[in-house]
Amino acid sequence: MSRTTLPCTEVSREVAEALTEAFRGAIRREQPAVGTEHVLSAVLDGDSAAGKVLAPTVRASGSMMGVIRAKGIGDHWVHDDDAEPVHDLAVTGLLREAEWAARRKDFDVPPPTGALRAALRQALLYADEHGTPRANTAHLLMGLLHTPQNRAHEALRERRVDRSDVLARLRVHPSAREPGEPPRTDTARTLRKMGLLTGRRGQLSMRLVAKLFGNGAPVFMGLRLEARRQAIRLGHGEVTTAHLLLAVLALDEQLTAAGERLSPELAGSSNAAELLRSRGVTLHAAASAALDLAPAAGELPRAGEFPEDGALVKVLTKARWRAEENGVPASTDVLLAELLAEPEGLAAALLTGLGVDTDDLV
Repeated sequence: MSRTTLPCTEVSREVAEALTEAFRGAIRREQPAVGTEHVLSAVLDGDSAAGKVLAPTVRASGSMMGVIRAKGIGDHWVHDDDAEPVHDLAVTGLLREAEWAARRKDFDVPPPTGALRAALRQALLYADEHGTPRANTAHLLMGLLHTPQNRAHEALRERRVDRSDVLARLRVHPSAREPGEPPRTDTARTLRKMGLLTGRRGQLSMRLVAKLFGNGAPVFMGLRLEARRQAIRLGHGEVTTAHLLLAVLALDEQLTAAGERLSPELAGSSNAAELLRSRGVTLHAAASAALDLAPAAGELPRAGEFPEDGALVKVLTKARWRAEENGVPASTDVLLAELLAEPEGLAAALLTGLGVDTDDLV
C-alpha cells in the first residue's frame, strides 16, 4: 500500500457525515459498492451552500437524487465508477471512519469504489489549494466533479448540468475558503466543550471538570477516544498503546489547525508532541510505522464493539498515578513517560522502528 502523505488530511463535519450517509445508503439498498453517486446524493440531501451551487432549488436537488436512485435500482449506470487505485493513508483512514460509523449488526459493509477514493483524494488537494485545514463540502463536490469518468458526473449529465461550469463556480465560491466545523470525532472539539482550551469557557467550569475527572484527566479521556479513531483509520481491530502515541500527535495537529492551545493549567505538562516532533516523529510517519507493526485487519469490529488492549488501560491508570505522585496534571507528558516505561510495549516498538532512541526521550 502506498503511504504517501497529503498536505490536508482531515474533513469537516458535513463531509464526514456525507461520507457516512453514503455508506448507509449503499447498505440500505444492498448495493455492492459505495460510489461517487452515493456521496453526491448525501451532499444534495444536506443544506450546504456549496450544494446549492450545484442544485440551487429543492426541485433541482430532488430531480438529481431521483436520477441516482433510478439508475441504482437496476444498475443502469454507464460508468462503473472505477479509477486508478488510491491508497493514501488519509483517504483510506477517512473512508474507514465513515464505514465504521455506518456499520450495523448483521449487515456487511460494501467497499468504496476506486472513483470515490480518487475523488476524496482530490477533495483534500482542493482544500490545501484553498488554504483550509480540512476539506469542506465545496472541496468534496470539486473532487467528485474533477473527472467526467464517474457516476457523480453521469448524474449531472442526465440533468443537463454543465460539470465544467459548476466546477469553475465552486472554485471561487466563498465557502471554498472556509474550514467548516470539525467532525464530532475531533478530540480538540471535546476538550473545547469542557473548557480545557485557552480562552474557551466551554460547557463545564475547570473546577467542575477537576471534580468530575481529576486534575487534567479529561485529556486522557480525549486521548483514549482519539486512540480508537486512529485504530479505525488504520484498519486495526484493537486499540493499543501504539494508538495512544498516535493520539498524542493527532491532538497536537488538531489544536494547531484550530489555532488553539490547552489551557495554562495543562499546557506546561503537554509538550510530548513537540518532543516527538523534535526527533522527527510526525503523525504520518508514526501511522506508517504502526502499520509495519500490525497490518490492517480484514474487517473492523461491529459498531459499539471496539476492543481495547489490556496494556492500554494499565498505562492510562499508571500515568494518572504518576501525575498524582508528581503533583502535575494528567496530560501528555506523563502519558509519554509511562508509555516509554514499557520497553516491550507497542508504543516503544513503534518509536524504535522509526529510529528514535527512546532513552533520549525520558
